[in-house]
Amino acid sequence: MNTSPRGGVSAADVYDVANTLVAHGINPTQVLVRERLGRGSFSVISPLLRQWREKQRACAETQLPESVNEELVRFGKSLWRCAVEAAKHQIENEREQWIVEKNNLMEELDGYREVVQQLEGEADQRNAEIIDLKQQLVVAEERCDQLQLQQSSDIREERRRKLREQLAKANEQKD
Repeated sequence: MNTSPRGGVSAADVYDVANTLVAHGINPTQVLVRERLGRGSFSVISPLLRQWREKQRACAETQLPESVNEELVRFGKSLWRCAVEAAKHQIENEREQWIVEKNNLMEELDGYREVVQQLEGEADQRNAEIIDLKQQLVVAEERCDQLQLQQSSDIREERRRKLREQLAKANEQKD
């Protein structure tokens, strides 16, 4: 806070308190300013408050000519139109960029969908091949079982034949 050698109260201190009081709809007096500051003497606050009032009057008395006011209004309207047009242009540019980005993402998504369809097709084909191979395995196992039974039967038959031959030879030798 700016302080001056005069009781530790500066013009900025008094002006700030006075402006705050006016902003709250209160007329700034020496007593109120001193209370809000919490320090300072009336002999220091009084001339500073008087300076503040004179500056306020000077500002209030300073009126702009009507032509300047009209020109400021025209300028404000023109500035507003320019700002609105700039905002519209920016929004349109962002919309176009969004559309391009959206289209790129949709194309990328379509590519992924094609890959998924292809992989699903390959998976279906592999599953069909697996089912076919399982069926072939069942048939092969059944055939193997049949061959083993046939082989066992053939072996037994061969054994019987040999035993009959041996029996026949033994009977021939006996006779």
